[in-house]
Amino acid sequence: MPANFRPVDKRQPIRPQVYAVLRDAIVHVLLRPGQLLSENDLAQQLGVSRTPVREALIQLAEEGLIEIFPQIGSCVSKLKITEIMEALFLRETLECAAARLAAKSMMAADIAKLRSIADAHKRALEANDRDGMLSLDEEFHRLIIERSGFSRVWRLVRSTRNHLFRLRYLAIPQHGTSTESIRYHRAIVDGLASGNPDLAERSMRAHQEWNFAYTQDLMRTLPEFFEGNIEEYLNTPAPWSTSAASA
Repeated sequence: MPANFRPVDKRQPIRPQVYAVLRDAIVHVLLRPGQLLSENDLAQQLGVSRTPVREALIQLAEEGLIEIFPQIGSCVSKLKITEIMEALFLRETLECAAARLAAKSMMAADIAKLRSIADAHKRALEANDRDGMLSLDEEFHRLIIERSGFSRVWRLVRSTRNHLFRLRYLAIPQHGTSTESIRYHRAIVDGLASGNPDLAERSMRAHQEWNFAYTQDLMRTLPEFFEGNIEEYLNTPAPWSTSAASA
């Protein structure tokens, strides 16, 4: 168990705080995929009774972040490969289309804003601010989707967060992915600034294909954190990519 849970404020309602603390610990991979959880240990560390811990675990199980086994106990859900692949497929499909449309409507102020986000992302990387890096990454992609004219699509893209956020938190220290992400973001901005939909889409697709590649790297190096048939997705392009279709 991690020893650095946020403290619970006994003056405020306990259950929502316990839920928030445990969810944050799972999403930020302080509680690792597959890790066994003890209600007693969690309650002791948080300084609360078992009841709010049990209720929080049930709520987290409904979100797919915890698995509860009757008569056995609970564990942090592993990263389910089928759900991750669905999330990556959804993001590539929607964001590449959005980049094509956004290239036709981007104003100079929008391009300047995207460049500013990329610069802030680099500063967050230099400060080792992981939350800041991921927040700026979301802001970058959200702005592009909004400028596509279909802003509500962002809700669909953001719905993949539960499946991909833990993956990305693992990736930051493992593979230095933020440096590469910033490079791809700057190439996307150049594509959008050109006003050429084909170039904008190619830049976004290269970024999304790289997302699949670092997912493969994580599956190779941390297989114990995943659930599903890893071999099906190793040493192969993404099944939805053009290179896979032509193979």
